[in-house]
Amino acid sequence: MTQVNNLGVRLVQHVCITILTSLLGYVLHSIIVEQRNPLSFMTPDSVSHCAEANSCIENPGTDKLKDVGGLEAIKEDLSMLVHVLRNPKLFHITKLAPPSRLLFTGSPGTGKTMLAKALASEVGATFMMVTLSTLEDKYFGETPKILRSVFETAQKISSEKPVILFFDEIDGIMRRRRDDDQSHVYGLKTEFLQNMDSLKGSVVVIGCTNCASSLDPALRRRLPDTYDFPLPDESQRMDILKKITRNDSVRDTTLLQVAKATDGASGSDLRQRYRRACLMRSKRIIPKVHRDASIEQITRMIPRLTISDWVK
Repeated sequence: MTQVNNLGVRLVQHVCITILTSLLGYVLHSIIVEQRNPLSFMTPDSVSHCAEANSCIENPGTDKLKDVGGLEAIKEDLSMLVHVLRNPKLFHITKLAPPSRLLFTGSPGTGKTMLAKALASEVGATFMMVTLSTLEDKYFGETPKILRSVFETAQKISSEKPVILFFDEIDGIMRRRRDDDQSHVYGLKTEFLQNMDSLKGSVVVIGCTNCASSLDPALRRRLPDTYDFPLPDESQRMDILKKITRNDSVRDTTLLQVAKATDGASGSDLRQRYRRACLMRSKRIIPKVHRDASIEQITRMIPRLTISDWVK
């Protein structure tokens, strides 16, 4: 009887060792050969991918479309989109189809991202910014799953409020497909196009790029409404300067001089010039500020920005 019991114990031990060995072999094969994320064995894929998608949600800020300098023609054209996001039932009844698949093109610093955030703030939409670094994963097969989760999350949120799904530098994700594309790159592009086709509801997709000519033609068909963001002219530069200095003390004559002297500058360039002008102004008052002075005292000492602050 004792021998039978010992034999049973050894048999159970042998079965347990066999199972554990097989499981360990499967895990090592998945990590080494398939390059699977080891954390995925402890966390369900859906949970980890959902966390990646939620990390794309950003606060768009408080600036509205009227706070964005220049770009009047584009802002006027997007007013239809603002109305449909605020009154979806009305446009459903009238069967109107306002633009909801947009492509923003233009030089860096011309306000593409700023306008997308202002649009989200205008209608109270959830703003999701997706970049290539958001989607990339070192483990094979994970990137398309993260992308799918981003679209699914946007679709889910849109049942309660509008969503602006903004793909920054979309050419990094959706360059023109080629025969020599690696399988994971081709798969990511295919996944993107399929998810674009399945989107419904109040989800506005905006692609942003500085190089529209490199985009895949299939994506261009799915983003039919293209808006080109040009460099601002003198009057637009004046408008931008007024917007970015609205809480500061500066004369319009000074801003006009700056606008005339900044031909070829983008909105981002003008913001950088304003920061530098504020720095130069600070240098003028630093020697006069006592180290024990209060914030109120220092605030009263701050002078107007002068043209010399802008040009130094």
